[in-house]
Amino acid sequence: MTEDVPLIPETAPFSEAQRAWLNGFIAGLFSNGSAVGRQSLATAQSPASLPEISVVFASQTGTAEG
Repeated sequence: MTEDVPLIPETAPFSEAQRAWLNGFIAGLFSNGSAVGRQSLATAQSPASLPEISVVFASQTGTAEG
């Protein structure tokens, strides 16, 4: 069974580059191929075995979030 992939119409308020990106993104969502390295939810690592990471950011004006 073939599913039609929706496309962003040319009349949508996007540039040609934005429309191309969105169409590719939507095509990826509708694809039924398997990606290299993709893990199913059943085989994904548990949160306890994942390394802890810190995300740090700052600003020059001192308005960075804690």
